[in-house]
Amino acid sequence: MTSSCASRRNRPDRLFCYGTLCLPAIMRSVSGCLPPASAATLPGYARYCLSGCDYPAIAPLPAAQVTGVLYHGLGRAQWARLDRYEGHEYQRRRVRVELDTGQRLWAWTYVLRPRFYHRRARQGWSLAQFRREKLYLYLANRHYP
Repeated sequence: MTSSCASRRNRPDRLFCYGTLCLPAIMRSVSGCLPPASAATLPGYARYCLSGCDYPAIAPLPAAQVTGVLYHGLGRAQWARLDRYEGHEYQRRRVRVELDTGQRLWAWTYVLRPRFYHRRARQGWSLAQFRREKLYLYLANRHYP
């Protein structure tokens, strides 16, 4: 059985998500599908709140690691929608993530561009807190691609 995102034959590289896109409702709204997913960790990066935003960003930090979701099987249309959603503050970067099984895989992720580092807040970002306090407003007020 193939996902509604892309067939196995046309599968591009994977996407590691660490923020709002970890939530199925948001991923489906943004990309137009809900691809197969696995829990994953990205070493060498830290997750930050961004001043005035409900979503996070990551930036390199050698001793840190970020937990998230690894999506598989996105097609070109989904990548275009995701690029629009992430906007000019982020750049898509290829990284090595680790699955819970210890397997390491290459994936793409969206990393905060250095010229926007000044927007990083001191506190970290919590998916559980976002889900509890902001998800319903975020879904109601966002206009996805």
